[in-house]
Amino acid sequence: MSAVPVARLFKEVSVSRAVRDVEAAGARTARDVLDAGVSGLGHMDMDRSSAEHAHTAARRLADNMEATLSVRVDPVAPGPHTVALLVALQVLLDAGAEVHQTARAGEELAGELERVLTEAEPASGYLSMLRVPDDRNLGLSARADFESRTSQYYGLLAQVVDSENVLADH
Repeated sequence: MSAVPVARLFKEVSVSRAVRDVEAAGARTARDVLDAGVSGLGHMDMDRSSAEHAHTAARRLADNMEATLSVRVDPVAPGPHTVALLVALQVLLDAGAEVHQTARAGEELAGELERVLTEAEPASGYLSMLRVPDDRNLGLSARADFESRTSQYYGLLAQVVDSENVLADH
């Protein structure tokens, strides 16, 4: 939802006006609209009818995203891989909309550094520097964050799965 632009919420002919109204109110993504709610959009000088329309569209999108997921995450009684998944998704969510650009830049940097790191491996122990610490608090933090931003986690998970399917097709 945080990566879905406001324009994707509207399908009717008056799209440009509706998008301008929502963006003028300060919302840039479907997550912004959902988090603000009708009253929040109203406090951002958006008329009630437009605010209700935008919020309804954002809620419908969130519900559709959740309904199409085949994975259900139980943060209360997590399975062995659930905590690792939540930690990974939390990192991506915290990275924000620039995560794809950051990942590409990281891949390029990793490619450039791989040769140098391979030569320095015996002296530097770089593998131990790159491992995520086995910290129970990290998993606890991710589980708590999941409970407060459930729809964002599911939305990001759906995006990751979709992008993996696109890459697999090529």
